[in-house]
Amino acid sequence: MQKLRSNDFEVNFLEGWRDASQTVLIGPERPVFTPNVQIHREPLPEEELDEFFRQQRAELAALDGFRLLDHGDRMLAGAKALYHAYSWELPNQPGLRVRQLQMVTQHAGTLFTITASALEADWEHVEGGFEMTLAGFTWV
Repeated sequence: MQKLRSNDFEVNFLEGWRDASQTVLIGPERPVFTPNVQIHREPLPEEELDEFFRQQRAELAALDGFRLLDHGDRMLAGAKALYHAYSWELPNQPGLRVRQLQMVTQHAGTLFTITASALEADWEHVEGGFEMTLAGFTWV
């Protein structure tokens, strides 16, 4: 029997099953787009992590008004992580852009994708909180 633990619950699940959980942290409510951090886990892709992330960035380029702001690598929980920062325009909301910082890393045979999102106009107000969240990410 395996066990998944979260903030206020834990649940048992059978051997042979896998945890594909997604954690979503929601900031203070905003009228159009609320800042959030999403942590997603999935099996490692077959291709190298660099290639996987490059392909993901190519798919993101299809978003309305996509702009790649930065990309590279950095540390997350003591491990190498790849990141890209980008913005895109909300559909049917002319002039409103969402900015995202997305990171991927691997641990114990699992791919972790962490995405921090906010309206571009709010980014400087929430960036410190996003960085604090990322700095506090650890393996248990």
